[in-house]
Amino acid sequence: MRRALYIFSLTISLICVCQNTLCAAPLKFDKEKQELRLGIGDMCFETLIWHNQVHSCYYGSPDGILFYEDRHYLYTPHFSAEYAYHILPWMSVGGVLDFQNTSWHREYYNNTDVMQYYTNENFFNLCIVANVRFNYLRHPHFWLYSSLAPGLDINGGSEKDGFGHNTACGFAADIRLIGMKAGDGHLWGFAEFGGLLALKSESVIYMLGSELIKVGVSYKF
Repeated sequence: MRRALYIFSLTISLICVCQNTLCAAPLKFDKEKQELRLGIGDMCFETLIWHNQVHSCYYGSPDGILFYEDRHYLYTPHFSAEYAYHILPWMSVGGVLDFQNTSWHREYYNNTDVMQYYTNENFFNLCIVANVRFNYLRHPHFWLYSSLAPGLDINGGSEKDGFGHNTACGFAADIRLIGMKAGDGHLWGFAEFGGLLALKSESVIYMLGSELIKVGVSYKF
């Protein structure tokens, strides 16, 4: 316990020293209060958990025949767009749009195991969240920050939920534990580490541990 408190105190002290040292110089970019970002995020967690499941067999296709569902999912990355306004040197507020699509394959057979037809299925998640970012280390060419973004998730596609709906809404939260950006003038690059959560209830979870890493470009004006 003492060791953990010591490490925590040391970390806070180092952040304070870096903040005072790096921010001592005038920050000419403080006048640029608006920021646009485009990012791309990973799907490593979902790929690791779901990608290599065995084929599943079901009864209950629209024609009442047997069908197999190929569980080798194909994922797009997360694509995001963000607008931020710096209300204080150490804080910005804004909004984020994040989109991701997942697809897979279904094969329909008759009683002689001859495939009749196949369909391509998919579902997507569109997250609309309000973002608050805390900039705790600012240098003319390098920033460190963390952010929290709660909001709405829209889950849709060809797949139907247990109520027969193709589209449903739920709660979403994008948490960036640590982010860093580097650049000069108007154009910056950034990398963030955290996670994206989306769910309708504790038993209906759309995303958990998604988008662990996000990278992209930023334009300040």
